Order: sequence, then C-alpha cells, then structure tokens
Amino acid sequence: MTMLLITCRRVTAVVFDKTVTLTFGRPLVASVVSLSAGYTADEVLSLAASGELHARHPLAQAIAGLRPAG
Repeated sequence: MTMLLITCRRVTAVVFDKTVTLTFGRPLVASVVSLSAGYTADEVLSLAASGELHARHPLAQAIAGLRPAG
C-alpha cells in the first residue's frame, strides 16, 4: 500500500474516456463471447480478426492481435 501511495503522489493527470472509465492508452480485448450456438468464441474472434488484420486503428489491432493460430 505504501508504494501505491508513493506512486500516486507523482501522478499529474488522470484521463477518462467518454464512458468515464480509466484506460491503459491502448485498447485491450478482455474476453470474447459467442452469442450464437453455431460459433465458438474462437471462431467469432477469428472472423473478427480476419477483417482487422491490415487495419491500423488501435481497436482493430487489439482484435487482430488475439487471432487464434491456424
């Protein structure tokens, strides 16, 4: 706890996004859920990632970076 307080003392700015959540500065995919019995979460991610492979937007890169092998 002491180290946390020492570190927080040096913080000069806290940035919230439009939904009032803290961000890491780059998007992160926390989980993938399939809403269809016909597709697994890995299949959903693979389909989404295939459309984002060459995109340069940070959201696209977060999705494409989790693409399952194969």
